[in-house]
Amino acid sequence: MEKAWLFFNWASRIKGFKHDQFTYTTMLNIFGEAGRISSMKHVFNHMQEKGIRVDSVTYTSMMHWLSSSGNVDEAIALWDEMKSKGCFPTVVSYTAFIKILFDNHKVKEATAVYKEMIHSGSVPNCYTYTVLMDHLIASGKCKDALEIFEKMQEAGVQPDKAACNILVEKCSKVGAMEALKIAGESNTLLRQVNPHFYLDCSFRKKANDSNTVIADNSASIDKELLYVLLKNNNLVAIDHLLQGMMDKKISLDNKFISTIIECNNGNKY
Repeated sequence: MEKAWLFFNWASRIKGFKHDQFTYTTMLNIFGEAGRISSMKHVFNHMQEKGIRVDSVTYTSMMHWLSSSGNVDEAIALWDEMKSKGCFPTVVSYTAFIKILFDNHKVKEATAVYKEMIHSGSVPNCYTYTVLMDHLIASGKCKDALEIFEKMQEAGVQPDKAACNILVEKCSKVGAMEALKIAGESNTLLRQVNPHFYLDCSFRKKANDSNTVIADNSASIDKELLYVLLKNNNLVAIDHLLQGMMDKKISLDNKFISTIIECNNGNKY
């Protein structure tokens, strides 16, 4: 960080070179990530004093690092400042600010900003939907989160790994994995976009079509998902997944079966 700051100042003395919005924003991001909020503010103020254009990218970075350091009110004030100066929010800045509000239990305000975003013509992206799902699941509204998951696909937005991680891992923690099965969201879809549960498509086809028993090491992906469910004591989802594994003729070793038995017996996993 110190070297970056020294270089930033050194570059400003090069004949014919002037720092622009990009270099200033890069520098304040470095300070923000390091928790040096006062230094970050100094760079931001210096940027404005020099007449460097401040756009939504810079404002979004400032709001993010301020809220991360606990300065939520300052982040909100910057949002108002950004709009008052005619700097129109992008879908990225809208989404970042909605997350800041949700993370700080300002649900009413976050909802209002989301509606404002829609009315402005900004189209929600995958991260926007992910932020909404994350909040809903944290509030115990897994079915509502699942509706968001379906709506984003209907809108032509392809779920990414983060979106499906939320559905698999966070829903399992609150005992709602069975809701995904009822809604028709197969384990295959969820694993396909999850780095921990990824299963090669060619193997998946082999698993579904083969009449032979598949080796345990090839079934590690299903077992990883089962371990997540075991950890969260989600027995309904475990039963569903076990049935699917048996249908694909995936063998289970004795140690793994013993773990499931202990879980069903009430022992801590």
